[in-house]
Amino acid sequence: MALSCKRTVWLGVVCSLILGGCTTTPPIEYEILHVEGITWAANVTTSYALYGSTTESEDRLEVFLPVSEGDLLYLVNNQDLEMYYRYSAADGNHLVVSYDTLKPHLAFVNGTLAQIEITDETLSGIRAGELPASGSGHSLTLIISDSLTDDMIRVLAGFEPFFRGAGIALENRTGTSQFRELVSIFRPGWLSTESIPLDPEAVQGIFLEDLELLWTAGDQLAISNSIQYCKNLESLIIADWDPGTGELISLTSLKNLKSLTLGECGIGDLSNLEIPEQLQQLYIVGCDTLTGIKEIVSMRDLESLGLSGNEVASLNPVMELTKLKRMAFPMNTSQEDFSSIVAHNQFLEIVELIECSKVNNLSVLQEAENLDILILETDTIWPDHLESLDQLEMVILGSALFENTPERIAELRTQLPDALIVPGGGLCMGSGWLLLLWPLILVSRILFKKR
Repeated sequence: MALSCKRTVWLGVVCSLILGGCTTTPPIEYEILHVEGITWAANVTTSYALYGSTTESEDRLEVFLPVSEGDLLYLVNNQDLEMYYRYSAADGNHLVVSYDTLKPHLAFVNGTLAQIEITDETLSGIRAGELPASGSGHSLTLIISDSLTDDMIRVLAGFEPFFRGAGIALENRTGTSQFRELVSIFRPGWLSTESIPLDPEAVQGIFLEDLELLWTAGDQLAISNSIQYCKNLESLIIADWDPGTGELISLTSLKNLKSLTLGECGIGDLSNLEIPEQLQQLYIVGCDTLTGIKEIVSMRDLESLGLSGNEVASLNPVMELTKLKRMAFPMNTSQEDFSSIVAHNQFLEIVELIECSKVNNLSVLQEAENLDILILETDTIWPDHLESLDQLEMVILGSALFENTPERIAELRTQLPDALIVPGGGLCMGSGWLLLLWPLILVSRILFKKR
């Protein structure tokens, strides 16, 4: 079985050829990614650690999860070593993650150095001969665990040819001058930082134009001051944003923005955001104050909508979206709403039901001919008609079903011989700043000891 679910809506392609383009951006393509050497993995862009894929056996460390171009992944191995990796279609669908046993601050993907954890201690041990060729820094992630000092920046600057374009994850807050120096030298391809310096002079300049992905906390002033310089931003992840009265973040200047994720934000709807019309992916994850999504009716190009970990008053706005390929349903979804939305959206490729206790009958999915991937989290109830979905290439089921009903899992694998059936699980962190997910390590220790 080919572990790929790339599909093209040929009707849309023909339409674009005849009419000069029904859409200005290419359609989203999904891969089923196979990662070896890992015990748990989450797609931060799409699920913000609410849900991920776990290894089924400690004897063979491997996970599978759906990804698309540019998604930011978070990976944990059985030694609690973590890694951030931005997926590229050039990677293919098979990654092997490994660590240097003598230098655990170095992580490798398919034998190539992919991540360096930088501290005062490890910085002195970095050697140019260990680094990828000059100019290939875009494939690297630099996790900076200690507070940046001027001395650290001077040392790092000596590796500029190797680190140029790398992804940078700042664990601690940094001063404005150190932040400016760091991003000016390396011009990161993606950046994860709890706080962007507020001083406009500290962010002004072309060094933010290379950013394709930004993950930051919901500081409206900091985001508004810096976002205007991120001309090439494709993906934005905002966490822990609790907007005040009249507070607004405008994203309309971001002409290349395709993906927006809001993780654990205190929003009631989307009225505090000005979202560009070309947005293709919108993920609202774990925002427990969310009630309405009426603003999505103007987002005609949406191909992926995630509402996991939320409850919304009405799903009627979803019926206005005609291009959906991926739908993650909110927790309070009724069986009737689920059936109506699936029947209405004929191009669905991925369906996610995370803690949707009111949905148990999956028979409507039999008519979803394009459906490749089903992600289903339920603790006790075995879903009706799951075994009839023979079009599926991948099924991610909650780990509880693997632990409590192994005989049903074995039977399902017999009934769906062409589908990859693997365990998954959520590690929602609760409220507060989730940058870099460091608290996840403590939770994952508990989880893996129970396996």
